[in-house]
Amino acid sequence: MSAATAAAARLGISLTERGRASTLVFATGSDHHGGDVPALDWALLARAEATLVFYMPVQSLEAISCALTALGRDGREPAVVIERAGVPGERIVAGHLADIAGLARRAGLASPALLLVGPTVSAASAPIHARPAAMPATV
Repeated sequence: MSAATAAAARLGISLTERGRASTLVFATGSDHHGGDVPALDWALLARAEATLVFYMPVQSLEAISCALTALGRDGREPAVVIERAGVPGERIVAGHLADIAGLARRAGLASPALLLVGPTVSAASAPIHARPAAMPATV
């Protein structure tokens, strides 16, 4: 099981759901060469009816959200950043694609972390809005 599937399961987020997200994309959220944004097909990601999962995105959150929204992805789309998913010290920040970078920055989130974006994020069965980043999440 990957960190993304484990984190989604803990929050009750279905990564795919008929009629909402028929595709699931796992991507790097950092450039291995020291740049801010990984070399991805941003136009494809912006228009895909998909749940997008970015690994290690903390340093690139603003660039990721800007790239996606500039190419047409709705900035109101639900997004969540999970720091230290499934281990002691887990912290969760939920918002929308357009504001998730600022919310995560204000909360002081750091790596390791995941970013989940997509229509299925809002259907989480666990109350992610009730898990402030300032406090560790409980199981």
